[in-house]
Amino acid sequence: MTKTLVPGGILSLVSGNRYTIPYRTAFYARDLDQAYLQIGSRNYRHFFFNTEVTEFSADEIREMLPGAGLAFEAHYGIRCLADYWGDNEAKLRPEVWEKIVKLEYALTDKQPYNLMARFWQIIARKG
Repeated sequence: MTKTLVPGGILSLVSGNRYTIPYRTAFYARDLDQAYLQIGSRNYRHFFFNTEVTEFSADEIREMLPGAGLAFEAHYGIRCLADYWGDNEAKLRPEVWEKIVKLEYALTDKQPYNLMARFWQIIARKG
């Protein structure tokens, strides 16, 4: 992937966050026992595609960047709060969604909040 970048080129990488696997199991599947077993895991079975998925943390990817000739620029959390708050009906109310968006923007680049986002985004520059 980095071979196509010119020197100084920017890579934006977005992926699922492995740290959220137990949260998703607890909140969505409502299975606290399985959520407990998933602490520290990086693998889960994707419900829609019925396949095993491996996820990484943003820090794990950040550690790999120098080996790929990339320099870390930024780490953002995507869906820091929205996945965990309320139900879809409540989130669809415009006045509620406006507040969620405000919170998402406030949390996206702030640790430790972005560490628990459903997805992470790493921005890196090719050396």
